[in-house]
Amino acid sequence: MLPFVGMAFVGGFRYNVGVDYPAYEWIYDYVNESPDNNDYIEVGFRVLMRFVNEKGGTVQLVFLIASVLTAFFYYHFIKDNSVNFELSTMLYLCLGPFYFSSFNGVRQALAISIVLYATKYCGKDNVKYIILVLFATTIHTSSILMLLLMFSTKLKENYLLYALGTYIVGAIATNSNIVNMILNRSSSYSKYIDHPGNYWDKSYLLFAAIIIFAFLFRPIWKRFDKKYMCLLAIVLALIAVGYGHEQYSMLMTRFIMWGSPIFIILIPQMVSMFKQKKELGVIICFVSILYYFNVARNGANMYPYMFNFKLLQ
Repeated sequence: MLPFVGMAFVGGFRYNVGVDYPAYEWIYDYVNESPDNNDYIEVGFRVLMRFVNEKGGTVQLVFLIASVLTAFFYYHFIKDNSVNFELSTMLYLCLGPFYFSSFNGVRQALAISIVLYATKYCGKDNVKYIILVLFATTIHTSSILMLLLMFSTKLKENYLLYALGTYIVGAIATNSNIVNMILNRSSSYSKYIDHPGNYWDKSYLLFAAIIIFAFLFRPIWKRFDKKYMCLLAIVLALIAVGYGHEQYSMLMTRFIMWGSPIFIILIPQMVSMFKQKKELGVIICFVSILYYFNVARNGANMYPYMFNFKLLQ
């Protein structure tokens, strides 16, 4: 558990690290200074911010609580699903869409971790799964989409077909005015249309290649959980849509975050099926560390790192 304690500490006590840090400082003040305005942020996170403020806490305490909870749920997700806990932990820490994402999309990262933890109940105890997903929805509204995952256990194993179907739907939606119409109705997501940060990260090509290999290599998806393979099919489709419609790349990235954590447990599963397990593990760790330093040095507002230990006003 020590790596996750360390990650919770670093994420929770960071100061002005990550694009969204100043945004959440503003949100914290807004929520507590405008108690009658209930529309700006989801009720669960609003309650957390108001509770912290009433107890004399600062916004830094909110960051710490969110960081601890995110690390806690990811720890259990990896422990419950991975065939190689150490390699999965390395992937979670080093690859940009996972640990580093919690420095920016704080609410979504926390909601994703809750839903990932809940997936162990999906198809087995759907009542618990629904309760946890609805709870995550109070943190980030998009969590509600993950209720659809319950139906994936009844689908046949035609993953490439699902990916193609999702891509066609996405291409039609982005080529028409449907996406713009939906986004313009949302004050939270309308900003993603032609966002200044809309550029497609070429590293997603590597993720796409891993997914295709997993789909084509039958022994992998025969051993891997069906619901996770269905999520990967959606990720593959969204990557393809994102490359074709870069003006929506920020939006596609946000949705991909719901399925991409499956790589944390898929890659160790793939490595375990080869004789050169140690050699492949070393190569993956080396590439992951390079990726880590690339994101840390070049990511917006990720470097230099500064601490803030002021938890109480």
